[in-house]
Amino acid sequence: KSLKLNPVNPVVWASTGQAYGNIYMETTDRKELDSCIYYFRQSYQLDSSNGGTCSKLTFAYLEAMQKDSAKKFQALTDKIDPQLLSLEIREKIKDLK
Repeated sequence: KSLKLNPVNPVVWASTGQAYGNIYMETTDRKELDSCIYYFRQSYQLDSSNGGTCSKLTFAYLEAMQKDSAKKFQALTDKIDPQLLSLEIREKIKDLK
C-alpha cells in the first residue's frame, strides 16, 4: 500500500526490500531473495547515493551467488562509505566462484 501512495520514495522501496530480505533469511526461499533484490534495485534507481541500499544489495547479490553484481555494489558502497561492509562480507565475495 505504501508503494501505491508514494512510489517515488526510495525509503519505501528499501523498506519493502528489507521485509523480503528478512523473510528470505528465515526461509531461504529464492523467490523472496529475488523480490528483495528487485525492491532494493528500485530504491537504488531513485537514490543511488544511499550507502545502506548499496550495502544491502551487495549482501543480497552475495546470497544469490552473483559475484559480478556483488562486486559492483561493493564498489559503489565503498565510494559512499567504506565502513559499511564488513571484512567477512568482503572475504565471502572474494571466495565466490
